[in-house]
Formats: sequence, structure tokens, C-alpha cells
Amino acid sequence: MKTSRTLLLLAVVAISSFWMSCKKDTPIEEIITMSNAVLRQGNLPSNQGSNAPVINTVNHNSSFIAGGGSPIQVLAVAQTGSLSKIYLGLDGFAGYYEVSITQSPAFLNPLIAQSVTDDELTFLISVGDDQGNISETYTFTVTRINVGTGKLQVSLTFDQNTDLDLYLVEPDGETIYYGNSSSSSGGMLDLDSNPACWIDGVNNENITYDDQAEIEAGTYTVRVNNYADCVGTTVNYSVVVRYNGQIVPTSGNTNPYNGSFAGGTAVGGGQDAGQVIFTFSLSSGQVGTRTVPTSKASFKN
Repeated sequence: MKTSRTLLLLAVVAISSFWMSCKKDTPIEEIITMSNAVLRQGNLPSNQGSNAPVINTVNHNSSFIAGGGSPIQVLAVAQTGSLSKIYLGLDGFAGYYEVSITQSPAFLNPLIAQSVTDDELTFLISVGDDQGNISETYTFTVTRINVGTGKLQVSLTFDQNTDLDLYLVEPDGETIYYGNSSSSSGGMLDLDSNPACWIDGVNNENITYDDQAEIEAGTYTVRVNNYADCVGTTVNYSVVVRYNGQIVPTSGNTNPYNGSFAGGTAVGGGQDAGQVIFTFSLSSGQVGTRTVPTSKASFKN
């Protein structure tokens, strides 16, 4: 007769196996999406050919936020021919993305779905050349940082331990940023990373409006500022805006937008700092019930 302890162990194993089989059936596009990429079925291509390319370095964040980006820089070399493809997958999820490239390093920015609740995601990357050779798979794991997604979400993600700042100017002119993290309408900067080079390594910033916020109709302006150069090198970043879960149309640049700041170009801060990334308009607002402070103490100038 099996003991209670043995039965419990068997039950745990069965539940774990069931969970992993269900997870494997989840399409990758429900977790991450990528523009300028082809969605493929099956397993990630890997380790093909005697002269396969070699992935030297993959620069990436250690964390992610639901609704934000996840910038990845891949440095690889071809042993023969030229690099032509990057393949990107997620461990435990079905399918992968194929991205055409012409040079290394190559920059990728998969967008994380707002609905993601996994505490960790493990990315799989391989690189192919124009001779059909494919590198071994490179893997890395990122950890979720809890933020608000809400009815309206504006997020900034960057790939270095430096201090970039996210700004959102509301239709009435009030600006949400590190010096005013909660607006009178209920918008909140609920994640401010690496303030004044106090490095936390999160490398994400997030502004959210929940169901209690009063989202104004009108035009919003998104800015990003290079407050402090903490690393002395180029930083790549991504900005994305979602309203009611959808990527909103923007003017000025596309949404999402990928950009960079060169090392040594920090300018400090303030309410009016930063480069305009894009504007977007909401034709109808949302009336909420939240009452919040209009400012928050900050040790930045």
C-alpha cells in the first residue's frame, strides 16, 4: 500500500505535468508579439550545419513589465556566408518568430502582453546564415515586475542601467513624470527606475490609469528624457501606449517606437525636459472616482 507521502508526491508530479502540457499548448503570440517578424509554427530552429553562426553576446534586461517592451541586442558572427535570420521563442510556449537581419548587432523588441501573469519568461534565441546554418540556442530568463496596466498604459523600456525618464502630458496640460507622479485625473507613474543613477536594474518606467481614473478626451504627448548617463554608452529604448488593451494610433512616430540615446548626451531633468516621441488623441474620456495628490516628493532636480 502506498503511503500518504507517496500519494502526495504522485499528485504533485501529475499536476506539474498537466500544467506544463497546458502551457506548451499556449501560442507564443498570446505572450509576446513582434512587428516586422514572421510567426512560425513548431520548434525553434537550432544547431544546424557544420559552419553554424556563433552568438557571442546577448544584451537584455533582467526584468519585464506586462504591457511593455523587452529590448534585446544580439551580437553574432557567421562562420560562412552572411547572417540572415534571428529566431526568437519562449520556453514552454508554442511557435516562434523569425526576423530578417543584415548585420550584427541586431536589435529586437518583443512586446509583452498586458495579460501576462507568469513570474518569469525564458527567451530562446538562435541565428541563421544565408547558407542554411543555424547557431546553437541561447537562453535567458527575465522576471516580472508588477505594475498597473489599466485602461490607459504608457510604458518605457530600456536596455542599460541608466536613468531615462518617461513623461506624459495630459490634454489639460498637466504633466506626469518623476516630479509629479500622480495627476489630478488619476494617472500614476507607478514605476520609476534608476533615479539619479541609484541603480535598481529594472530599466522600465510605467504610467497607468485604472478604472477609477478620469481619463480625459483630447491630445496626449509622450516624451522621453535622458536624465543621467549612468553607463557612458548608447542606450536603446522602446515606448508603447495601449488604450483598452489596444495599441493606439499616434502622430509623429509609430507606436511602439524604438529609439536610442548616445553615451554622453544626458541633459538633466525638469517638467519640460525630454524629446517628444509622439502624440495620441482619445475622442472620448472615461469618468472615474479617484482623488489623488497632484505631486510627489523626488530627490531629482
